[in-house]
Amino acid sequence: MAWIVGTGVALFLFFSFPRQMFALLGILVVGGGALFFFMDQAGRRRAEARERELAQVVLRASGNRTACADPRYPVMVEVTNRSPDRTLSSVSFSLSAYKPGYSSSVMNAYSLTSDRILGPGETHVGCWSISEYQGPPEGYTYESLKWEVSKNYVNWR
Repeated sequence: MAWIVGTGVALFLFFSFPRQMFALLGILVVGGGALFFFMDQAGRRRAEARERELAQVVLRASGNRTACADPRYPVMVEVTNRSPDRTLSSVSFSLSAYKPGYSSSVMNAYSLTSDRILGPGETHVGCWSISEYQGPPEGYTYESLKWEVSKNYVNWR
């Protein structure tokens, strides 16, 4: 009901004082545009800061029977903290395995977290399981698959 009254008042003011109302409308449009611009820039700065933060942590994965002798944990994940002054508290990541020359993943593990605390410049190598129910495709081994790691988020101390 209030919007009907507001519309009536706005129409009355537009017809009674058109020059002043168009000036007010112009000011509101310019102010709204400026507000949108500054909010968008703040969002971009936050996204860029997050990307810089994620870039300071390097993850690599491979099927490696030498480093990971336990057959229950056949995937080696190497976590490196490249930050010059921050201690890494934890990193969340996902693993995907691909047949060489193919773009569709054949094995996945989501929402894995390493809570190994790493100082600036330190590296940790750990062995991970994909799933006890999921093995490599027929004719492939963990070592012959191409592994990719995607970072979800990092926590700093």
